[in-house]
Amino acid sequence: MQHVALGPQNWLLNVARKERRRVKVYVVSGVGLAGSINSFDNFVVLLNTTRGLQAIYKHAIASVQLDDLGCLASSESDPKAPAVAVRKCRPIRD
Repeated sequence: MQHVALGPQNWLLNVARKERRRVKVYVVSGVGLAGSINSFDNFVVLLNTTRGLQAIYKHAIASVQLDDLGCLASSESDPKAPAVAVRKCRPIRD
């Protein structure tokens, strides 16, 4: 069997799925969805949310962020920890 290297996108999605970590998925319209990754393929990410299972096309995803409160707490106490940036949503114009 040939070993296929995962790209950074699939690597992050796979780690979040295997470890059942909560993520925030921001789509290009600025909407953020929170949940855990159920599965993914080349085109779609299935996200378990409080409202149920949601399918998100990968081409509509702007960013994926691991929802780690422990990381936020450690960055405040450790000056060498990376800074956490919060993205604000812009209103959609017609």
